Amino acid sequence: MNKKLFFLYSELSEYTVECLNYLAEFDDFDIYVFSWPVNIEAPFKFNISKKITHLKINLLFKKADELKPELIFCSGWLDNSYINLIKSIKFKCTKVLMVDNFKKNSFRQFLAKFFYKTFITRNFDLCWVPSNFHISYAQQIGFDFKNIYLGLYSRDLTNFQESYLNNKKHKNHNFPRKFIYVGRYLKLKGILDLWNAFEKFSNNNNEWELHCVGTGDLSNSRKLHSRIHHHGFLSKTQILDLSKDSGVFIMPSHSDHWCMAVHEFACLGFPLICSKKVGSSYTFLKEGENGFHFKEKNINDLASVMNKVSNLNNEELNRFANKSNELSFLYNLETWRDTIFKISKL
Repeated sequence: MNKKLFFLYSELSEYTVECLNYLAEFDDFDIYVFSWPVNIEAPFKFNISKKITHLKINLLFKKADELKPELIFCSGWLDNSYINLIKSIKFKCTKVLMVDNFKKNSFRQFLAKFFYKTFITRNFDLCWVPSNFHISYAQQIGFDFKNIYLGLYSRDLTNFQESYLNNKKHKNHNFPRKFIYVGRYLKLKGILDLWNAFEKFSNNNNEWELHCVGTGDLSNSRKLHSRIHHHGFLSKTQILDLSKDSGVFIMPSHSDHWCMAVHEFACLGFPLICSKKVGSSYTFLKEGENGFHFKEKNINDLASVMNKVSNLNNEELNRFANKSNELSFLYNLETWRDTIFKISKL
């Protein structure tokens, strides 16, 4: 008999659905997914497998009592319905906390850890985090190292890998002198720092361009510059098309628990520039091998790193690109599925 799995999410994402759909292909589990209503500001329509039962939160307690799932995966602790269910379960069930926070040594985290440590260890058995960078936070809130699993986030890399292979020959001969940013136009994402750093960098460099993809609160305040190009919102297909003639990916976030775009552009074979507060960069960016970190909110440091990258020759840029692609396969649909299988056998 198949084991019953409950996944308790806030908002679903395209990459989460890809992972769930892949898991559903193997017919080892009965999968039930609960999630918040679709955000009207991002009304994505997801192609969820017919093998997955997607339910509204108001059915959560009824279904838990009826089905008595063997495993429950809970995304964080912000939803009271989810936490109340976790606290009330009397039947045998492995409860897994999915969390992407990383340790910041902030006073807020210092105070919160005493509450979380008591609450977490009493109600959850295991913790699933994105990468090694997130382990110390999981330990801070009460999990033993042996009860922490990696690889929480991944996605289907097929299209990204195909694009990488199709464009590799072209880039080998003439690596594009174009930086690219894909993300929301928000202060927290460091987009203002990026524009100002590029302006500073371009005072002494007229070869490189900056291409920005996204929308957000700062869209109307976007910097106008002869070599900064704003593309607005683009679909995945359009981003893949733009990537053919782009060269280096930049993520300047002030704080980003993960950032899937870093994983995607690593697979596309892009050298990476990331702030030190981008969680996924500690998996997919190896300093000096396929990219560079810079101090978040530091325009001069970012401009300096841009300059460092611009001084790399064609061969060096392609070596960085190949390393990025290699690192991108540390996490994929298979590793995500395998983690579920490991947990289910405990």
